[in-house]
Order: sequence, then structure tokens, then C-alpha cells
Amino acid sequence: MNCTPGPEVEMPENINLPLEHLEAVEAFEVFLKEPSNHPARQRIIASLATIGGHDVKRVTWNILGRLYSDDVSHQINWKGVNHKKAFSQMSAKSLLFIAHTGAD
Repeated sequence: MNCTPGPEVEMPENINLPLEHLEAVEAFEVFLKEPSNHPARQRIIASLATIGGHDVKRVTWNILGRLYSDDVSHQINWKGVNHKKAFSQMSAKSLLFIAHTGAD
């Protein structure tokens, strides 16, 4: 798989990828849940779907690397254990799954 630039994504001024602070993660989660932002959400998915890698694991890591800075990624895990944010409960989780499968 090749990594090619995705379509231009219009993001709110206060949200820039990769997200560099947990406050930005929270703002992004609110943005993703807002129904009026569905077209922008679709553009984000289309952009993430263009991210490549040698296998599913590498694609996943590459997409997560596009979404979150290293500092933020160290504060998130699947279950939210050890006082971290639970990715399993986040709206951004759907971006990852949809970008992988192409289904919405």
C-alpha cells in the first residue's frame, strides 16, 4: 500500500492534526459527534483512508500517528486503564475502523 495525500480537509480553527493535547482530543471528539459536521467527518475519513502501510498493523499505526502526537498517544489506551483515555469509547475509533474498511 502506498501513502498518498488525501483530499483537503476543512477543520475547525482550534483542531489541527495531529492532536497535540488532551484538550484538543476532547474538542475533536465533540466535533465528531456533532451531526452538522458529518460532511467534514467524511472528508477526514477519506483522507485517513489514503494512508498506507505494509500490513493492517502498520496502517493502523500510521493512521493513529496522523491523528495523535506521540505525547497524546501515550495518554490513550484501548480500555482507559492507568488513568488514560479509553480509545474504545472515543468517536475517533470509528474513523479508524471506517478508514480501514471503507464502510460508514
